[in-house]
Amino acid sequence: MRFVPLTAALLLLLACRHTQPAYGYSEDAETCPIHHTALVDARVPLFYGLPSDNDIRYSVTAQRLFPYGRTYALGGCNLGKEEWVVVKQCSVCVRVGAAWRKKYLVEAAR
Repeated sequence: MRFVPLTAALLLLLACRHTQPAYGYSEDAETCPIHHTALVDARVPLFYGLPSDNDIRYSVTAQRLFPYGRTYALGGCNLGKEEWVVVKQCSVCVRVGAAWRKKYLVEAAR
C-alpha cells in the first residue's frame, strides 16, 4: 500500500510533462510568444474587488492560450484612485480571448 501514493505521484508527473506550457504575461516582451505578432500598449479599465469565478477561469486559460489578450485588469480588493492601466496587447490574443469568453464563460445574472 505504500507504493500507491508513489505511483500516483509518478503518473501525475508523467501526465504534466505533456501539457501545453504556460506562457504568462511579461512587461518586457515585444512579441506574442504564441502568435508572433508585435505587442502594442493599450489602455484598459481597472476593476477593484474580489475576482469572480469567471475572472479566475479566464486568467488561468489566458496564460496558455492568449496571454496578451487582456481587455481589463484587476486592481485588488482595496479601492484605489486609478481607473485605467496600460497593458501590452496582441491583436490575435484579444480576438481569441473574446471568442473564448463568449463560448465558455457564464454571464452573471442581472
